[in-house]
Amino acid sequence: MREDFTSRDLVLLLMANAGVLGATVDAAPDSWRRLVAWMIQSFQAPPPEPGKRR
Repeated sequence: MREDFTSRDLVLLLMANAGVLGATVDAAPDSWRRLVAWMIQSFQAPPPEPGKRR
């Protein structure tokens, strides 16, 4: 996870996902998977620079 990710971010992500689930449950029940994939990708830590440690 990125260094600036906090527990408050997790709460917001869960709320956003709940909104997507509620809005798309009938028309596109698996749309939450795409949102979660975007979330995971956007909060991944960048790869370390060559020769540097985390």
